[in-house]
Amino acid sequence: MDVETVKTIFETHWRKGWGSVSVQEAMFIQEVIAADRPKAFVEIGAASGISGGLICRMLAENGGENFTTYDLSHKFFGDLSKPAGYLIDEIYPGGPITVERRFGFTALDIIDHGASYEMAFVDGNHKHPWPLIDTLFLSEVLGGSRKIIHHDLRLYRLQPRPIGIGPKYLFDQFPEARRRASTANRGNIFHIDLTMKTAALAEIAEAAIHLPWTLSEPLDAEQMERIRALIERVYGAQLLAAFDKAAERYNFTAPAYRPARAAAAPRKRAFGLFRGR
Repeated sequence: MDVETVKTIFETHWRKGWGSVSVQEAMFIQEVIAADRPKAFVEIGAASGISGGLICRMLAENGGENFTTYDLSHKFFGDLSKPAGYLIDEIYPGGPITVERRFGFTALDIIDHGASYEMAFVDGNHKHPWPLIDTLFLSEVLGGSRKIIHHDLRLYRLQPRPIGIGPKYLFDQFPEARRRASTANRGNIFHIDLTMKTAALAEIAEAAIHLPWTLSEPLDAEQMERIRALIERVYGAQLLAAFDKAAERYNFTAPAYRPARAAAAPRKRAFGLFRGR
């Protein structure tokens, strides 16, 4: 798609506050797809479906066959009267791409579902360590170019409390040869390349997992069990110990943000008010 087509789609469907990719970020995704021509593509975080619909059209133009999107919610957070991903069919009404929706699920379920993919886009929970966890689970189902595109590298800069810093923490741990940030939207989107040994990814994950978690809701017992099982089976005892230590330190609900009150102006003392007495 040319940039004017993408602009027209955005002008038709985009609404402020949705957190969707921008026009230029969409063009970056298209560049990555066109370079590697993945047959099967998976998205974590369907939301409205703008990115999903665009990706379907990009895949159709570059030899793709299947697009699967995951979202924990069945409803779109920006308009609860709409189902998650409702814009996919409006933007991509049909063609060579098979579209699969897996709502009520997260990346923790992706291995159990048994499918494999060649590229992924993550735009889900940006609170650390979720982008890292998504990456560790996706690595087990990715072949081909093994690239994962992550959105919102700069989100933490725009928040009163930088809880959406997960993509930044993840990006910073990858070596320069295995990461690429776009200039689009002031560098807000990037991809990582997982064509590396499992031990190398485990080392990256260990560095990231020790950074302070920024969860609004702690990982529950079932989530902890599934994450620990994957780490133990695939990534080894050292990363598992690091994860357990980090969970002990950080797996709690962060306190709500309350802006600091402005300091009261100092009272003036009435020196000399009764001079002459």
